[in-house]
Amino acid sequence: MKKQKNVPELRFPEFSKDWTYTVLRKVTKYIKGFAFRSEDYIEEGSRIIRVSDLDEQHINQKNQKVYISKNLAESDKIIRYKIYKGNIIITTVGSKPELRASAVGRGIYVVNDNEGFLNQNLLKFENIEGINNRFLFNYINNPRYISYIISIQRGNANQSNITVEDLLNYPIHVTTLEEQEKIANFLNEVDKKLTQLRRKKELLETYKRGLTQKLFSQQIRFQQDDGTAFPDWQEKSLGELGEFKNGFNADKQSFGSGIEFVNLMDIFGKNEITKTFLERVQIPQKQLEQYKIKKGDVLFVRSSVKRSGVGQSCLVNDDFEDTVYSGFIIRFREKYNDLIHFYKKYCFSSLEFRENILSVATSSANTNINQESLVNILLCYPCKEEQQKIADCLTALDKKIEAVAQQIDHTEQFKKGLLQKMFV
Repeated sequence: MKKQKNVPELRFPEFSKDWTYTVLRKVTKYIKGFAFRSEDYIEEGSRIIRVSDLDEQHINQKNQKVYISKNLAESDKIIRYKIYKGNIIITTVGSKPELRASAVGRGIYVVNDNEGFLNQNLLKFENIEGINNRFLFNYINNPRYISYIISIQRGNANQSNITVEDLLNYPIHVTTLEEQEKIANFLNEVDKKLTQLRRKKELLETYKRGLTQKLFSQQIRFQQDDGTAFPDWQEKSLGELGEFKNGFNADKQSFGSGIEFVNLMDIFGKNEITKTFLERVQIPQKQLEQYKIKKGDVLFVRSSVKRSGVGQSCLVNDDFEDTVYSGFIIRFREKYNDLIHFYKKYCFSSLEFRENILSVATSSANTNINQESLVNILLCYPCKEEQQKIADCLTALDKKIEAVAQQIDHTEQFKKGLLQKMFV
């Protein structure tokens, strides 16, 4: 039987030699992070890079930073922990490997010099002769590597960890430096495309937030088709516009079968719901009608550990047959249809309305809102023709954002396929 070559499925045509089997410890120089003392932290100086400073792909520049003095940073004891461009940083603690943004074992490629100094529970891999670190970085971000980390991690979802010994025994195959560089450069171009798309999405989202605020504060007004102004906005309390209803408080024995049930996870972070839900629940037939949802209803998060979560709104965008909602949710249903369908999606998630919601929230263990306080909130809104223009404008922006999100997803899937096929 012919021996199978150690070669990748997808390869540049000018290369044909077998790749060489080895383990991670033999293709990198590693340094474990230093246990900096919190009493040495100051407000300015040389930055310390902690596990919490890493996101899924980069060193986070937006979170709360900690520093040590430049004198300490330049001391003989500390200087070896400095991070350089081209280093790979690996976390040895974190969440389960499936949760990439905070996962144990995730690899970050350092793209800038002077990022800071390596804290404990982190490793840095430095280049050695014959190894391209960007090639190595892509090698340790493929699905096989993640499967390996899953096999060696210990602990629980809140605090998972790996040993340096186990990590360094990760089996890999390497090829000539020339082929490594060609693979690394090609994948770097894919990463640049992803960075551009993510930046484009971020800019669109920022623009939408600013425009939404100006529209609902009336800093920007639309005109009628003939160029004349729309009428002044009306003001009514939510109690005049519609009715609030707390959801169904189901006990544990009720779950698992029955009708579809909307819980908090179905609406968190969403402006509308249109899909099948996560839970089913048994509910007495005589109570079913009062807890049903229908198209045009708006669901509000009634209680949340985080203040930013309470009062989040979600538009019911379809008619659902026999679907009820959780007691942690409040339903708003209009009486007279003063507000057009998609206008509600943007109106109730606007900054102005969120501030009104939070002004009536109460705090104990959780932050809460209730029906009694919501009915008194005043809502300022335009005529239906101007509502339609606002909804159309913001819907068009949402479509652009979604189109870029799909491009990001397709590019990520393309890269994932490359990582599977370009490495042994």
